Amino acid sequence: MSRAQNLTMHRCLTSEETESLIFSPMPPKARGTGQELELTADGTATDNTYSLQPDDEWNAEDFPLSISQGFSLSTLNLLFDGNESPLAVALDGDTIGIMATWWSSQSDITGCERIGTFTAEDVADAGSHVFTFRKTFDPGTLKGTLEIHYHLYLSKKGEKKKPGFAHEVGTLLADIGLPLSIILDGTGSSFPMTVTEAENRPLWWTEINIVDPFEEPFTEDYFSLVLNASHPDYDALRGRGKNKKGTFDSALFREVLAGAIEELFLYLNQNYHSQFEGVEPGDAPEGTIAAAALYLKQFIDPQNMMTLHESVRTMLSNRLGDTLKKEVAGDEMEDVE
Repeated sequence: MSRAQNLTMHRCLTSEETESLIFSPMPPKARGTGQELELTADGTATDNTYSLQPDDEWNAEDFPLSISQGFSLSTLNLLFDGNESPLAVALDGDTIGIMATWWSSQSDITGCERIGTFTAEDVADAGSHVFTFRKTFDPGTLKGTLEIHYHLYLSKKGEKKKPGFAHEVGTLLADIGLPLSIILDGTGSSFPMTVTEAENRPLWWTEINIVDPFEEPFTEDYFSLVLNASHPDYDALRGRGKNKKGTFDSALFREVLAGAIEELFLYLNQNYHSQFEGVEPGDAPEGTIAAAALYLKQFIDPQNMMTLHESVRTMLSNRLGDTLKKEVAGDEMEDVE
């Protein structure tokens, strides 16, 4: 999650310093109404990104969705001043909380969920501790991509104060780990994407093998955005620059994705324009290229190059609002192992 670079008067961890906490995510789990839903990993092995697979008996519009993910953090004892650690962001009498902020890209709904807390005594050893994010989303709340970001904040203030340390409950101390991204198919489809390594090739391109968009599935075999992991700008594309950690929501990635969507619509308009005339969303067979294009067409305007260019970027420009300054009360230690 990007945020304004304000001058802070208290200690907080940089993205490089948070790597010392060794964030290790476990595969997330998704449940519908009394049933487990299938999540498949996207991207490379180091990405915390998954796609929710279609289910005949569940959809995000009509049923709730429960998401959970466990993750471990190590050397949390270094976050407290009593250890004279350069990573210290709290005093020994303080309580640090772990929270998640989440947003849904197309519904533009955001939220905040507390996960757990710990004190210096709880994490006196340098070992790893496990926390679990759990949240049930109401029907119709989520559309597009669900992104969940993890943070450390000051949950409770001890009796002591010291210059350079936060003393206001709710103060952000660090963004931690890789954001969890879950692509929700809903009534649409996830965007086909592959990662390859190709020296002396561009950062990205599209591969198109469409013959019949009303019969062929919207998968990498027929249309694919190809990302080149060998390109020097790949880390920036994937959000692994100085201030980001592995999120698909980097500005560069959104621009690349916008270009790929433009190429899809230009190709379909040039080769299959007559087949789409008079066809409404829901008329095309589910899961096909045509169904995906008609779904996207509800949010963009492909009537000419200018409207296509602007509307695609508007669709992809939703951002997570600032929900971190909420005061969170009543946290418990039960989520720490």
